[in-house]
Amino acid sequence: MRASMFVPAMLATAFTAFNKTCDVQPSPPKLSYLITVFATETPPIIVGNGGYGTRIFIPITGGSFSGPELQGSVLGVGGDWGNYDATGTVFSPDAKIVLQTDDGAQILISGRGRSPYITFDLETGSENYSWLNSVIGVGSIQVGDNNITVNLFRCSALAALLPSKISFPGSLGYNASLTSYYSAQAAAVHPACIVSPTSSADVSKAVKTLTRLDCDFAIRAGYDQRQR
Repeated sequence: MRASMFVPAMLATAFTAFNKTCDVQPSPPKLSYLITVFATETPPIIVGNGGYGTRIFIPITGGSFSGPELQGSVLGVGGDWGNYDATGTVFSPDAKIVLQTDDGAQILISGRGRSPYITFDLETGSENYSWLNSVIGVGSIQVGDNNITVNLFRCSALAALLPSKISFPGSLGYNASLTSYYSAQAAAVHPACIVSPTSSADVSKAVKTLTRLDCDFAIRAGYDQRQR
């Protein structure tokens, strides 16, 4: 069974990559550094055991974040609604943190996992940072005295090379590309991601990466929707 990855390209060219099941051992996802978040907290509020372990709430009061592509402050809203298991030793974070970039954009981070690790996604209405809506990744948590430091890493070798040109399932760019198909057969394809190169260099990077990772892919150019 194949999960597909799709790519519209330069001059209306698009190509789709398909993650295929192979006989060889698959490579682990590639990670690239995104940001480090430092958040201050108040002492936890103990909600208690309602049948899902001991639930607590840790309010976020502020902080800062920085990374190669964005930086700013942590707003004093949100927090962690995590819970401890029956043994009281394993903590499962369930956190939402709101960031505000230096140029005024708000970004929501949603993270869950098993401490000290989380998986996360991001959400924003800012055009400048819309590429974050297609980012998923993993993070590590360091707990301090009423503060936490979270290092976040995003997945995908393509996202690392072309960070603002990748669309994943559920994003506006991904859905818009699917609705642009000219045939029902093409529209039935659900790629793992869509890459939108804007130069021949972008196309070269994407094709070389997909070839190196042994991914199947298809290219759409102009009105020609046939897989290649």
